[in-house]
Amino acid sequence: PQMKRSLSLTRPPIQRPTNTPSHHLRNLRSLNYHRSRRLTHTKAQDHYPSYSQEDGSVLLRDYIDYHLYGDQGYFTKGSPLIRPPMPLDFNLMKDEAEYRFQVGLQYAAQPTGFATPVEVFRPHYANAIAKYILLRHQAYLRNNANDEKESKRPIKIVEIGGGSGTCAEGVLECLQREDPILFDTTKYTIVDISPGLHQRQTDLLSHMKQIELHNCSIFNFQETYDGPCYIIGLEVLDNLSHDKLVSKKGKILQTRVRNSSGNWNPTSKEELDLEDMEETYEPVTDPLLREYIDITTAAFGSPFRFPNAGVQDYIQSFVGLFTPSFKHETYVPTRSLQLLHQLFKNYPLHRLIIADFSQLPGTTSGHQAPVIQQYVNGSNVPYANIVTAPLGKCDIMFPTNFAILETVYRHLAKKYQQERDGTRILTTSEFAKLYAQIRLTQTEGGYNPLLSDYLNTR
Repeated sequence: PQMKRSLSLTRPPIQRPTNTPSHHLRNLRSLNYHRSRRLTHTKAQDHYPSYSQEDGSVLLRDYIDYHLYGDQGYFTKGSPLIRPPMPLDFNLMKDEAEYRFQVGLQYAAQPTGFATPVEVFRPHYANAIAKYILLRHQAYLRNNANDEKESKRPIKIVEIGGGSGTCAEGVLECLQREDPILFDTTKYTIVDISPGLHQRQTDLLSHMKQIELHNCSIFNFQETYDGPCYIIGLEVLDNLSHDKLVSKKGKILQTRVRNSSGNWNPTSKEELDLEDMEETYEPVTDPLLREYIDITTAAFGSPFRFPNAGVQDYIQSFVGLFTPSFKHETYVPTRSLQLLHQLFKNYPLHRLIIADFSQLPGTTSGHQAPVIQQYVNGSNVPYANIVTAPLGKCDIMFPTNFAILETVYRHLAKKYQQERDGTRILTTSEFAKLYAQIRLTQTEGGYNPLLSDYLNTR
């Protein structure tokens, strides 16, 4: 299976028209709203439970799930993804300044939206993914030429979180152009939890016989397939909920969230004062957290030691061993771990194509800390605490440590006895030079944003 360091999903500052509001990162999937400290809760979706009847607490990942995917969750209520009316013609742009200005115009037209590389580089980004898939699948068919069944396997693609449908559109158009016979039997499935984005995918793609659309969580999608298939996840991992481990006085603790003034039931509609929500810590009992600790301890010596970590991380780890009052925190990608389990079980011959943030300027403390931010009156407002951030109003994004992800992936490949040709982690430029038509994304002056822009993702 292949994991790729792909194109960046954020953008540097751009030259904007007068009176255009400033946006940071990718405008952080923000939505306008009227600020309120008191929100009414409705029933949380049934695939995010860890509720304790004893004290009304939930694991941090389930609290984040409710923020993002509950009935009033951030992705449930809207779809601020920008899809430019027409693809940008990079060859007609003079230089980097004009490129940034053109991208800025897209944000000016939808100031509360965000654009991802598959939209900005339409159709070239998706075409590069299609070329990778096509080359891999053609090689598979050649290698199984003597097997009547396997030599006729169609291309099977599952995209998790399909956005506006632009990736699917570009992949299928490329397959149709490059190999019409394989295209005719291709099956392309999109699984997206957002009702708004699901509708946009339906409007754009439902006329194609290759397309199958599902409006549900990937964790509720239990399709199985025993042949070669290609799993695409563009900017998915950053919004998969995390847990938090805390090391204090030599003990590793898991984090739960509860209402200090009384039990909180996420299925209740009664109002909840967010200022009463608090974190609590307890010995680790959650199976996913235990598994993560075991994997990272075997690989790195501790879940608080990180490959490619900075000096500060190592200093904190050392100080934590000898300072009783010191609390070391790290955010753990437990939903990503859960997803990888599901992929290995349901798609044993999958190839995984992932693109996401490798670095983010976290707005709260801890290793691999998230950005918590919302859009208010023309600007982005950061929050330092997930627990008290306005429910359903904030985008919560986590960076991905790809070295840890690769370690976890390889561990699971061994567990499921699915070791094949290993994993590859490519830089953006490396992947683009291998599979993209980079001449089509180069400006007149020689600047190529597909190679030189978007540097904080893999």
